[in-house]
Amino acid sequence: MDPDEAAPPIHCARCVTELIPGRGEFYVVEIEAKADPTPPILDPSDLKRDYKSEINALVAELEHLAPQNQRVTIHLCMSCYPAWIEKPAS
Repeated sequence: MDPDEAAPPIHCARCVTELIPGRGEFYVVEIEAKADPTPPILDPSDLKRDYKSEINALVAELEHLAPQNQRVTIHLCMSCYPAWIEKPAS
């Protein structure tokens, strides 16, 4: 970013209040979703599949995933954070 160029404003994801960085008046919440990390349950027929090709195809597909689909970051003001943390899906 050009030093003379102002950073885009940050707003609370719930009440849309403008948030000023450096004042300690907001929370940054990062939401990251991950697939089930436990080993899969396999039966004998699964051992015949070509997992290497399937994994390579999946990795190739994920390389093109936009960053915003990998992790969600929201900003919440001091007033909205307590209500959000109690009911994050609302």
